[in-house]
Amino acid sequence: MDTEDVGEIAPLSSSSSDVCESLISRYGKSSAPQHRHLIATAAAMRSILQDESLPLSPPAYFAAAISSIQNTADGKQPDPQTLAVLSSFMSVVLPLISPSSLPPAKASEAVAVLTSVVRESSQSLSASALRSLIKALGCLLKLVDLNDWNTVRVPLETLIAFVVDKRPKVRKCAHACVEEVFKSFTSRVVLKNASKVLSSLFNGYMPTAVELSSVRAAKGFKSRIVSKPEHLELLHTLNLLKLIIPVLPKKVNRKLLSQSNELLYSHFSPLTRPIFDVLATLLKSMKAKFIVSEVEEVIASLVSYVSLKEKNPPDTIVAALKLLTCAMGKLHDVEKNKWILTLPSVFVPIAGFLRHESQRAQQAVDAMIQLTSNLDESLLSLTTDQISDDRMKSTPLSSAIKKICAVIGKNLDNSRGIPDEQTLTVVSHLFLQLGKNSYFFMKDILFKLSNLVVVVEEGDPSMNHLQDCIGSAVTALGPEKLLSLIPISFNAENLSCSNFWLIPILKKFVVGASLKYFMDNIVPLAQSIRKSCSKVDKVHLEQHLRVCASGVWELLPAFCCYPTDTSENLKDLFTILVAALKEDSYSHEAIAMSLQELVNSNRNLLRDSNAASKKAFSHYTKETASKNINALSSNSPCVLEPLIDVFFNSPPQKQALLKDAISCLASITDSSVVKDLFVASWGRSRLMSEMVELDKSEHSSHEAVGKVPKNKTREEQELRRNLVVELASSLVAGADEDLICTLYDHIKRSLEDTDVTNKTDAFFGLRRIFEDHPWFFSSRFDELMGLLLQLKFDRDILSIKGRLACLQFLLVHLLKNNSENDNGKAFLILNEIILVLKDPNKDARGAAYDMLLAVSSNLKGSVAANPDASLQQLFSMILGYLSGSSPHIMSGAISALSLLIYKDPDLIFSIPDIMHSVSILLQSKAVEVVKAALGFMKVLVSCLQAQDLQKLLSDVVNGVLPWSSVSKNHFRAKVRLIMEIVIRKCGLDLVKSVTPDKYCGFIRNVVELRQTNVDGKGARTCVATTPTAESSAKGLQKRKCIGSDDLGKNGSRSTSARKEKRRKTLRGTDYCKGKQLKPFETVRYRGSERKNSHRTSRQSDGPRGSTAKSGLKHRLMGPVEGTERQKSKRSASGSFTKSPNSRGSRKPRRNVENGTVSIRLQIICSRRSGDP
Repeated sequence: MDTEDVGEIAPLSSSSSDVCESLISRYGKSSAPQHRHLIATAAAMRSILQDESLPLSPPAYFAAAISSIQNTADGKQPDPQTLAVLSSFMSVVLPLISPSSLPPAKASEAVAVLTSVVRESSQSLSASALRSLIKALGCLLKLVDLNDWNTVRVPLETLIAFVVDKRPKVRKCAHACVEEVFKSFTSRVVLKNASKVLSSLFNGYMPTAVELSSVRAAKGFKSRIVSKPEHLELLHTLNLLKLIIPVLPKKVNRKLLSQSNELLYSHFSPLTRPIFDVLATLLKSMKAKFIVSEVEEVIASLVSYVSLKEKNPPDTIVAALKLLTCAMGKLHDVEKNKWILTLPSVFVPIAGFLRHESQRAQQAVDAMIQLTSNLDESLLSLTTDQISDDRMKSTPLSSAIKKICAVIGKNLDNSRGIPDEQTLTVVSHLFLQLGKNSYFFMKDILFKLSNLVVVVEEGDPSMNHLQDCIGSAVTALGPEKLLSLIPISFNAENLSCSNFWLIPILKKFVVGASLKYFMDNIVPLAQSIRKSCSKVDKVHLEQHLRVCASGVWELLPAFCCYPTDTSENLKDLFTILVAALKEDSYSHEAIAMSLQELVNSNRNLLRDSNAASKKAFSHYTKETASKNINALSSNSPCVLEPLIDVFFNSPPQKQALLKDAISCLASITDSSVVKDLFVASWGRSRLMSEMVELDKSEHSSHEAVGKVPKNKTREEQELRRNLVVELASSLVAGADEDLICTLYDHIKRSLEDTDVTNKTDAFFGLRRIFEDHPWFFSSRFDELMGLLLQLKFDRDILSIKGRLACLQFLLVHLLKNNSENDNGKAFLILNEIILVLKDPNKDARGAAYDMLLAVSSNLKGSVAANPDASLQQLFSMILGYLSGSSPHIMSGAISALSLLIYKDPDLIFSIPDIMHSVSILLQSKAVEVVKAALGFMKVLVSCLQAQDLQKLLSDVVNGVLPWSSVSKNHFRAKVRLIMEIVIRKCGLDLVKSVTPDKYCGFIRNVVELRQTNVDGKGARTCVATTPTAESSAKGLQKRKCIGSDDLGKNGSRSTSARKEKRRKTLRGTDYCKGKQLKPFETVRYRGSERKNSHRTSRQSDGPRGSTAKSGLKHRLMGPVEGTERQKSKRSASGSFTKSPNSRGSRKPRRNVENGTVSIRLQIICSRRSGDP
């Protein structure tokens, strides 16, 4: 028997009643010797229990096993193999015993037996058997009376004796058992005595430990250690200590901390790593107030160790840095004064690792950040208002900070070019940690950083880190103090700008600044530059100064981000902004952004204080924001009017930003004021239009009328009208009922005006009204519906999209009301959608699909009492188009259903009429309807999970298979594709079970062709590849025959050229190996030029890997089903021309666009591919 494996037995289930029967059922057929011996032992135990009429329960089996072990051990010559089998059996039985079924007295007896066996037979037993006995001893020891030290002492000493065993299995098991036993102690007396046993073990190895730690480790030293058993036993003891330290008494741990520190030298030794592990466990487990003096000694030893740098291994340096961080944290918690005095001596050697390799440098950064993070407010209570600079230098804390900053400054001096990222990270953190106090301590560092910015080349990848570091200084000091150290200035005499590199940094990091500071210091600077612009003669110099002035104005949005004095200085600021709007065109964008920032920051804080407070300072409260909003509301009219004037006279690239600013201000301004401003702007626009018309009439009567560009005046007039409409849409937010009516009247006139060709802005404004004021379209529903339905656009896609977006709100409103009287109105809107779904323009169809999805999503997310009813009503109305309508409309309705099912496949079960209705349409004689129905089935089988598809399997199979015999219109290819998906998801057997007998041959053909495609081509193609190997081969053979005839007549290309083209075509299918079908995907090929117009290439290719969502939309926006096919032939230049001799009904449909032919997936395989 292999005794080494006898203990490797998997545990039985806790529900096992008869252990012997369980072992026989598990290992009865096994021929392994250990299993056969285990079964024999279990049978013997059961026989003993049956002879004594004892129950066959786990406790009874355990008692029999203990008795057998004792009898075997008491013999003159104990059999190790018998003990091994019995120990293995006991390890199987013991986990099945509940603690309540084994009283402490009985457990003590069993422990005594096992202790005696382990002590006397440990040398003769195998490692596996001994491990089983030790594991059983550890489990039983937790069941004895743990408050009685006399009962625990001997078995515990026995377990501890094996923690240094040379056999790994035994040693590891002993470690785990000792740990579990120590964790089970509840008596302090027992724990104290047990700790003494463990301490005595460690103390016995202290001389060896001192010897090892005093020796500097060198190459080859490790091999010499392995040859000495006492050294290995010491290492095993230290590994045990790491496990036991968390439960040892404080006094014992404190002594261990001192002893471990004694073994820590400045050089690396064989004990360095184990001692670091022990120290880490001790520092983590012990409270700081009990070990202050010991922690100071450990810090000193660790500093000495890390000071040697390269002389010690890098991984130990990393571990020492972590220990230093932890030890300093302990010291800071109880003795902040000592921590302050110790901080520089720790920080200086750590800073030396910033320029080392990544691991040590990153750990040094973490350590330095952790150390400086303890510079909390209680230590940094010194401020410029409380204490002078000289006094600050004399405090212990200021001295420590000065030394830290000096070390960092030295690192910056030693850097070549821009400092490394690690150093800049530490500098940034120190700026933020010191806050306003960095003005005293980090001036020199800031100056060094600013000098580096000047000398570094633009585009240097490290520049971002440097700018972020200076940005931390901006956050800590504030823009006022920072600009007092590094001012942005302009010299009017020599026209030079200084420190303008700060502007991008200030724009990014300024938060919570003062508006008064901006008005007193930044605005004069911009005005000075503007004045100098008018004095220079050189164009390039003037442009440079304008850029500088614009850069200065770009600081305004940053100063408007949660400013500290909004309500106090807002009126003065607006006065300056009004003047700038009239005089400085380059300030318009900055002013627009700043106004939005002022409004949005305060409004967001009122709506969601948590989100806004992440960026705002503590002084910014809801009360402050409310006060600021009131100030903005009362002062907004003075800036809103000039802002509107600028909007009308600005180039298009500025108008969007200005319109957003107008919208923000208008939302907090009194609606009556906004109405007056809008009416005035409207009046000026009408006056301008009349002037344009007058000017036009004068030019028409003038002899030089030919010199005036045609339609120019009309374009100017329409542009002015569109600007007024855009202004109206920007004033919707926050408007009252009177203003909304005024805005709507103007938008309505714009929509009804036949002279206005671009109605996109008008639709956008109307949609804004619907979104922000739902009451409006519910109160004027009939009027709005009549307006939107009478508007027709054939070519303007943007107007089509805008109209559909507005109709969407009306349709959702009707469906949510769920009134029978409104069904007719809802059908009128659905009529428009269905018509657009069949529009030849794919963008228009895409807009209709987007509208349908939006309606469905809105209905599902409705808070109404029964949102499902509204959704079902939508489907019922769409299903209504499937009966009694023209094939054109019916196919459009099916396409709508396909899209909605693709988005939410579960709807097929909640609305069962969908499947029934489409299945009936598969019996239609209209080709267009059948095509749409097959497309629906493809979407359905592609989107449903296998278990859901099985519920509809019969309907799908019986619905599509009748078209498998029809090759015309590619019906057979479509059915093959659907069935491939069904077979892949549901399995061939299940599909055959619902397939009529007359179609079994087709199913078999689908499977065989797919397998042929896999095996013959040597590559597995995805299911979405419509052409099969066999059909492609037949088509190729037929083309060869045709080609041989044509070759003699027309001199067509050689067979080798056709083979090469086919080889390239088939290569396109390789990419789809293993991918799932993506419905409605398309493929595109570059059309090759052909000289013979009557020959048509038949390509067999797979779909290109578009995503499922885009594939759906692409499919649905493909060429409209049922439209007349273009019968064409290619000219020599590659274009298509009509040919009466071309067999267009058998060609794939193509959309020619820039030499590209778009072929839909369903018709990739032509009839010439060999389909019957």
